[in-house]
Amino acid sequence: MSQLKWCFMSFYKDMDGASFDQLLDWWNAVDLPAWVDSRALFLDEVAYALTKCGADGVRFLKSYARDADFEKRISAVYFLADKKFVDDEVLQYLAETFALDNLRSKTLVLWGYIHIEQFPLSRDEAEKLMKHSDDRMSALAMVYLSHAYPAETFEILKRGLSSPNPRQRQYACDEVGDRGIVALKDDVTRLLQDSDEDVRETARLNLEICFK
Repeated sequence: MSQLKWCFMSFYKDMDGASFDQLLDWWNAVDLPAWVDSRALFLDEVAYALTKCGADGVRFLKSYARDADFEKRISAVYFLADKKFVDDEVLQYLAETFALDNLRSKTLVLWGYIHIEQFPLSRDEAEKLMKHSDDRMSALAMVYLSHAYPAETFEILKRGLSSPNPRQRQYACDEVGDRGIVALKDDVTRLLQDSDEDVRETARLNLEICFK
């Protein structure tokens, strides 16, 4: 039950079955449809739908990977981070977006690197991010390291399950479940009594679904 939500489910029924031209109209709209309550989420959904439009959709998203509109830029880059589309150009977009002085852009790029199984950050840089004041960034850096250094996955996640950072405990639960690390099942079970509600629920779901 991963925190990494790449299987994107549409929240806006009006987008179902939209044509390529309709998606472009929505992307470029100054005034958003009345049924939209979040521009960022709306752009994410349009970007996701564009990835289903073949080469034309991918080319269109690439044209926004350096755009001055921050929301459009990170939506485009986020959904280009897919093994079906990744090339040197996409990797460059990811690196440039990660370099922005913005927590959200760094977070999305880290998810992207994990998704495409590319790990360009130095170990020192990733470990520095594990000490970030933002709990989710810290936890995501832990997940990144657990994928970047597979020989150390067990120890990294075991430490994460007992971290004082509740998001590290939560993300480690998901990683253990998704990757079927049976040797850490007891550690996840102990988190059913965790002080953090989200950690308890994540542990419960992973034990029920991944360790039946």
